[in-house]
Amino acid sequence: MTDKQEDSVTPIIIDPRMLQNTYNYDDEMSLVDLWLTLVKQKKVFFSVFLIIVGVGLIFALTQPTLYEYSTVIEIGTKADKVTLIQPIETLKSEVTSAYINQALHEYFNKNKNIIDIAVENPKGTDLLLLKSTGTKDQSDLHISIQNNILQKLISKHHATSEAIKKGLYNQRLTLSNKIEDLENEKLFASKKLEVENTLAEKQRTLSKLQENKLHLDNALARLESLHKLLQKQYKTDTNNLKSAIENQRIAAQGNPDTPLLVLLTSELQQYRTHIAALEERLSTKTPAQEEEIKLKIADNLRAQENQRIEIQQAKYAVEKLDVDRKRQLAALKTKKTILDDDINALPITHAIIPPTRSFKPTNSKLMIIAVFAVLGIFIALFAALLSGFLTNIKNDKGTYTSSST
Repeated sequence: MTDKQEDSVTPIIIDPRMLQNTYNYDDEMSLVDLWLTLVKQKKVFFSVFLIIVGVGLIFALTQPTLYEYSTVIEIGTKADKVTLIQPIETLKSEVTSAYINQALHEYFNKNKNIIDIAVENPKGTDLLLLKSTGTKDQSDLHISIQNNILQKLISKHHATSEAIKKGLYNQRLTLSNKIEDLENEKLFASKKLEVENTLAEKQRTLSKLQENKLHLDNALARLESLHKLLQKQYKTDTNNLKSAIENQRIAAQGNPDTPLLVLLTSELQQYRTHIAALEERLSTKTPAQEEEIKLKIADNLRAQENQRIEIQQAKYAVEKLDVDRKRQLAALKTKKTILDDDINALPITHAIIPPTRSFKPTNSKLMIIAVFAVLGIFIALFAALLSGFLTNIKNDKGTYTSSST
């Protein structure tokens, strides 16, 4: 089985030519060959170079000198001095589609000139830049057109700025009225008198409470004196009652029907009635009256304390009135000053740089010639190499024809 497999293997035959390097180095062109070719074709090189430079020179001399005309516009803001009256991108589109076309249409009808005006927004700024290019003779035309666009934009934003200023003026008027009211001595005296009257009223109320307290103290003292008198009377009546009882006992031992016994019995009844009335008054009425007066005195003392606090607050209000007036005046005057500054310094749409022409031309003739010179070198080099290549092909063809013959 193995012998059959070995017999069936086909040997690989390698062409000897594949083992040789078939690259022909004669086809390479070295830098020396390139230089020699250029030297041989120097007439072609310089001819083409001079032609290109000549064309550039003619082109540069025939081109008019162009200048750049530009206007730098700062966009106004709202009262916060941060938010623009119009977003910059919206404004840029509006100027491009409306104001520029309108201005160009007006001047094109008069001057039959077509001018290209561009609108740019320098990166990182809130500025608009109007740019156009023209000759020095067109200076008045470019400046007039850009000024026309500028005035249209300013006119539109002027109404918004005036509305913002009007709102600020209204705020200023309100502040002025408040300041005038605070500086009015008669009005301030009236307010001060009102506060002082409140203080005087509270002081009078305290005096009345103190007088009432004195009356209550006197009433309590009288009641205590009466209580002592009643106790003394009670003691006297009790002793008299005992004596009357003793006298009645003695009289009853003699003759119970005597007039003296009847009289003593009547006196004894009077003493008992009077003692009962004194006991009731000492145990019920007098303590109740004392308790009532003491409660009134306690209420009076609390009312006096509250009134003293209110009097202290009223005194503080009188002292604070003038201080508050000065502080409010200072704060309002500061606000008014800030508001005046905001009104005077409100950013409005205006030209930072009005329509002007650049000092230097935008198309330098030397630059044009230099560009054509560099271009001429490359074209001349290409023409020289191409000419040398065609010459070599022609020579190789002639050699091949001669050898064939």
